[in-house]
Amino acid sequence: MKQTLFLIPLFILLGCSRPVAPKASVDKSQCMEKSWMYTPSYNGKSGAVGSSRMHVRGRAEQRKLAISRALDELATQMGVKVKNITLVQASADRSGSNTNIDTISHQTANTKVNAYIKEVCHDTYRDEIFIWMVAK
Repeated sequence: MKQTLFLIPLFILLGCSRPVAPKASVDKSQCMEKSWMYTPSYNGKSGAVGSSRMHVRGRAEQRKLAISRALDELATQMGVKVKNITLVQASADRSGSNTNIDTISHQTANTKVNAYIKEVCHDTYRDEIFIWMVAK
């Protein structure tokens, strides 16, 4: 009986307490809040954003791929014909698996794309790199 009398006020106090606010969602990418993601042009100059998710060959190749994609976009804006071919070869046996990815980019024009990296954003939630490049 004494235990019941002790538990009733405890339940009343717990029921009247404020609920704990949930923490902010961690799946929201901070990179998506950057204005240059949607309007990459800068001070009247052409701009482009390239991105790449986790790469089999590591962070350096992930960065190179994002830069390549941004340059391809800039080249397209400048009238350069761009042809990209990605070859993926995967094989597996009892000892493990092997994946080879080769990207070939063929551009034809008399114009050279001259650009610089304005900003880099790494989305740690999706392990994706976004690179903003602006034409010189």
